[in-house]
Amino acid sequence: MSNPSPLVQQVRALASDTTTVVSRFSGDFTAALDAARVEFNIGADDMADIKRFPSTVVDLPTLVSHLRALKAELENPKPDTVSSGKKKSYKMIVLALHALGSWVTSSVDADWNLSAPDLAKAVVRRAATREPPGLSSAAAILWTKTFAGDSPRLHALMLLLIHFGNHARRPAVAGGAPDTAGRAAVAVGVGTSS
Repeated sequence: MSNPSPLVQQVRALASDTTTVVSRFSGDFTAALDAARVEFNIGADDMADIKRFPSTVVDLPTLVSHLRALKAELENPKPDTVSSGKKKSYKMIVLALHALGSWVTSSVDADWNLSAPDLAKAVVRRAATREPPGLSSAAAILWTKTFAGDSPRLHALMLLLIHFGNHARRPAVAGGAPDTAGRAAVAVGVGTSS
């Protein structure tokens, strides 16, 4: 076994020193430590899933095309497919698609007089109480866990879909609701295996 590095030796010595009292750190060290905390934020990156999308994803049709390719990759995974976060991102965006799709097609309780952030929150709240019919037990658990809390990542994905909806060309209809006639079905569902 090789000799430990000087840094390892210093940390080991400190670990065994129970008599020396640590004094207040210098102002320079404290400032550098604080700057490092800001630079290396441990908070959730609410845009993590969106950052994984290729630059070609610019609207719903290109997102659907990307999801089809990702679904094929998940069916025949590469070594880094799961560890790269692609599987989690895929599941999150598909769940968001289903939740927003349910909202859009509901004429009963869909409120179209909301800001984008408020609409995203309302869709998530509604989805928490309206699980789609026919889910496998694994998909039902995934749905419940996803919509039960306040997920910044889910909120960002919902805002992405709302952004796509806001920028899609559509004829105006009475009441401010988007025209959903003739929309193409998105068949990229969440699988039953996790």
